Amino acid sequence: MELKGDPEDLKNVLDEEYVVRYEAYNRLLRANGIPLEIPDLRRVFAGMMNVSGPLNEKKQGKLKDAFKRFTRFVQEYGKPIDFAAITPEEVTERFLDACSRTTASPDIRELRELCGHGADIRAHDALGFPALKLATRVCNREVMAFFLGRGADINEPIRYKDGNVSAITGDAEALKYLYDTNRAGAETELSVYRSILQSLVA
Repeated sequence: MELKGDPEDLKNVLDEEYVVRYEAYNRLLRANGIPLEIPDLRRVFAGMMNVSGPLNEKKQGKLKDAFKRFTRFVQEYGKPIDFAAITPEEVTERFLDACSRTTASPDIRELRELCGHGADIRAHDALGFPALKLATRVCNREVMAFFLGRGADINEPIRYKDGNVSAITGDAEALKYLYDTNRAGAETELSVYRSILQSLVA
């Protein structure tokens, strides 16, 4: 699949201004019919976010690498994954990618497929955040059930790169309410989950 988009946006993903890059990426996603925003693409976003300008060769290299990853994502979007062609480590990285949606809940079918091919349900991303925490930033009862049913630990700590650990403590009654209770509306669910998150992060 050839990458579609305005030539100006294809140029602006390498701009020294973060906001210019951010908006260009989002327009390119829309131009290619992908209903996501750039923060939903974990590894692309990490590569384009932490660069501020003036640009030197090293910074330009980071932005180019992020754009290459973005192009590959667009080309592979919606296609079956060739699991024979990727390593077990890449399966888990793709699982973390799938968990890291910030504007919508993860695709439960994608999570199931990746776990079925060996993704580590208790994996941590490069910043130390566990997959469960990433996947439940947008509250979804089915996603929570998926993780808990496969042995994920709601008290799994954040393991930072510098070796520090942030303990996570859970409000058991609130979590039981989230998991077991049918609620009338999304706003109620989100409100409940926000209060749970506040109690989970130490």
